[in-house]
This record gives sequence, C-alpha cells and structure tokens, in this order.
Amino acid sequence: MARPPQQQHKQLSLTLIAAMTRANGIGISGGLPWRLSKEMAHFRRATSVTGEPAASSGAKREWRNAVIMGRKTWESIPGKFRPLKGRINVVISSKAGESAREALGM
Repeated sequence: MARPPQQQHKQLSLTLIAAMTRANGIGISGGLPWRLSKEMAHFRRATSVTGEPAASSGAKREWRNAVIMGRKTWESIPGKFRPLKGRINVVISSKAGESAREALGM
C-alpha cells in the first residue's frame, strides 16, 4: 500500500506586543498613558505585515494578521480607527454586545 505524501506544515509565528509604565500601568482614563508615534507605527507595521506570497506566485488566499485584545482596549481605540484596517480584530470579553459586532464587521 502506498504511503500518502507527507504534508508540509508551515511554522506559524506569533508576535506579542505589550506595553506598560514603570509602575505596571497599562491605561489611564480609558486610553494609553502615553502618546508615542514611533511606537504606534511599530505596532501598525508588526500587526499588518504578513509573510504573504507575492501575487505572481498564484496564491489564491489573502493573508491577514489577527490582533487579539480585550474589550476595554477595543473601546479605547478611537472610532475612526476601528476596526484596525487590514487585520482581523478579535475582541475578548465576558460581555457580548455592540463592540463584538463592530469588531467582526456585523
């Protein structure tokens, strides 16, 4: 009996981005405790760039990264930037509601 060809498994990569103040603070008054444009640009690049093959390779799937965040983080993002463009927005919450529908584009 012939053996099935071995499947090639693509190694997945995972990037975690976390930021906090020296006092372990992660937010203040519903927002970030700082305004650092270089850090926001780094976050945008790190969460937007994929290992997608070039269009000339005949790839049929569009690859996108997922950004996983809590409900309060989601709500702290200004409305004009929600959902984060070009990325799958996943909101984890103990409360289902409008925020989840908006993140999923429902």
